[in-house]
Amino acid sequence: MEDFKKSIGAGLAIALGGFIFVCMKGGLAGAILFSTGLLTVCIFGLNLYTGKICYFFDRGGAIPQDILPKVAWYLMVLIGNLIAAAGIGFAARLTISNPETIEYLSTLAENKLSKTPLQIFISSIFCDVFIYLAVHTWKKYTGSMLGALLIVFAVAGFILTGSEHCIADGFYFAASHSGITRILPFMGLCILGNTTGGILSHWLIP
Repeated sequence: MEDFKKSIGAGLAIALGGFIFVCMKGGLAGAILFSTGLLTVCIFGLNLYTGKICYFFDRGGAIPQDILPKVAWYLMVLIGNLIAAAGIGFAARLTISNPETIEYLSTLAENKLSKTPLQIFISSIFCDVFIYLAVHTWKKYTGSMLGALLIVFAVAGFILTGSEHCIADGFYFAASHSGITRILPFMGLCILGNTTGGILSHWLIP
């Protein structure tokens, strides 16, 4: 139960970062302030799928003996993240009264959904490379300025490069009221890409 609460908390943190980004209508400042979400996750030790999945395998790449319980745990984290992110998305939309902000949100979601499957998958891989750099640096230099700076720079990096983060996108799609039939294929590819990028990053970068 505690792990699920931490998963909900992580989804909430990322969604709030996305909310700030939308209200800033993107840009460098919005990308930097989005890092509030991942900083919160790292500081309070919350369960964020895109950060945790990097460590699914050990450094040698061996398949864990407890593979099924481990898969179930990661699915629980992912579901908790998405429930919170989508819930905040629906709630946030009710508070937005600025027509320009609503238009930006709709355009942001539409641009994401207009990507080809290959673009979605590759950009999602890039996203979790950035996330791994952030969370792994934090693990090595917990509480230091270096760890915090890498989080800010890495988050800004994945946003400015147009990379796709499945939990943040869950917030954007819920807030923009995007159609479920278009969202599901996108989210499937995004989760697969984030997973691939995170695992590869941990294998390649010590």
